[in-house]
Amino acid sequence: MRRGFTLIEVAVAAALVGILISSQGAALSRYMREYTRCVARSSDAFYAEEAFFYLGYITEHSASVKAGNGVIELVRRDGTGSDWVRMDRDGDLVISYSYCWSGTTNNIMKGVAAFEADQRGRVLFITIRTKKGNVYKKCIMLYV
Repeated sequence: MRRGFTLIEVAVAAALVGILISSQGAALSRYMREYTRCVARSSDAFYAEEAFFYLGYITEHSASVKAGNGVIELVRRDGTGSDWVRMDRDGDLVISYSYCWSGTTNNIMKGVAAFEADQRGRVLFITIRTKKGNVYKKCIMLYV
């Protein structure tokens, strides 16, 4: 009687192991793709919420607020002029100092495809659509 495995048995075992490994690789690939999508969605939502928080803060600390056509004018309390929140040509939500299209800006949020700001009475309606296609909306009460 011979000991060991035949060549056919070894080939069948290797084929089964190969099938198991490739199916696990495909599952891992799907999992990683979904994980990457989820992280992107999560970071998008985080940055939008931070932008809304900041917009609420700066409107609260302004003397008056005027919004329309995707631009928010924030009149400073010290009477030295206004600052503007708008979208720049690179797709960033920025705050411009001294005049609307000033080169002196700070980024509020990157990756913005569209920014809408409308004011109705004492309520500011803001919509941010990101380049990833997600839409975020927020209403901010104006106390000025």
